[in-house]
Amino acid sequence: MTGKIKVEVLGLSFSNQAGQNIPYIVILGKPEDKVRIPIIIGSSEAQSIAIAMEKVSAPRPLSHDIITTLTNEFDVTIKEVIIYEYEEGVFFAKIICNNNYKEREIECRPSDGIAIALRLNIPIYTYQNIFDEAGVNIEDKVSSSKRDKENEDYENIPIEELNIEQLNKYLNKAIKEENYELASTINERIKSLTANNCGD
Repeated sequence: MTGKIKVEVLGLSFSNQAGQNIPYIVILGKPEDKVRIPIIIGSSEAQSIAIAMEKVSAPRPLSHDIITTLTNEFDVTIKEVIIYEYEEGVFFAKIICNNNYKEREIECRPSDGIAIALRLNIPIYTYQNIFDEAGVNIEDKVSSSKRDKENEDYENIPIEELNIEQLNKYLNKAIKEENYELASTINERIKSLTANNCGD
């Protein structure tokens, strides 16, 4: 398959859908594009990705930290991560690596591949058909939310893309639902935006 498209991790979000036991979503896409690829992940993977995004160190090495250390110690180069297939709601990914003698493709979960890619600062790719099948247009989603102000749903939009008015509404919703961890995250984002506005 040709025509790889480089994507970036644009944020982490919460999924509060009824019956959904896995509460996190990692958002992939091209910053200049309005189409996003949301991938549902587990809480431990979300924590690992968040740590890598913030470039902080965990008190004890996580599994993805150990993997990256092993590649360095044994002279294995991980070149890229490719999310290559989407079937019945499931994404499939692989890590491309070599040891200076032979290139190999190793199957992995997208969340693991993303966590490793962020630590090693290597590219993440996908294909146009993945965008076509699994992509969400955030402009359409925001327009839809504007048509229904009483039931605004920001779960699949990265917090970084919401304005202060939207964040305040999302904060009130989180508090009402007693989701205090989410409320704390939103509150920190509001403080950051407010501080930036004051400094302008």
